[in-house]
Amino acid sequence: MYKRFIIKIDLKYPTILIGIFHLIFLIFRIYEIAMDLYFLEELAEVNQLTYVTLITLLQLGIIISLFVGATKKQHVFLLPWLCFTAPTFCMATAYATLYVATGDSVQSIINYAFIVIFWSSWYLVFKYYIVLKNSFKYSPFKGYKYSANLKELNNECGESL
Repeated sequence: MYKRFIIKIDLKYPTILIGIFHLIFLIFRIYEIAMDLYFLEELAEVNQLTYVTLITLLQLGIIISLFVGATKKQHVFLLPWLCFTAPTFCMATAYATLYVATGDSVQSIINYAFIVIFWSSWYLVFKYYIVLKNSFKYSPFKGYKYSANLKELNNECGESL
């Protein structure tokens, strides 16, 4: 009676798109910091510049790791992005929840829309991590395959099914 309509998309492409958006936001943030430093009347301290440089380089490394993991299909390279963005998204969620107390409903709706986008992107990358980790490439029985009736385990190099 009902037909199921399923679109199968390789999670590699949304992961790369998430990396591109993260890179765009990082470039925008670098531009914003540069303009703040340019129009700042007093000189910035070395500690502030070092902090900004280290955070920017860390984010750039995380984005590059995400691109490498997605393009080379290596699940280990997705972990830095997952581990460093989860606390950031938790803090953003807490901030959005506390902002509701101010009573500005329009800003609260915008904040929650961004929170949904953040956690959806994290979930997509996590799902791709799980898919890659459970793929045949990393299975513990890499050189073996199951027979059709799953009663015996045959070696790929040995006899064929």
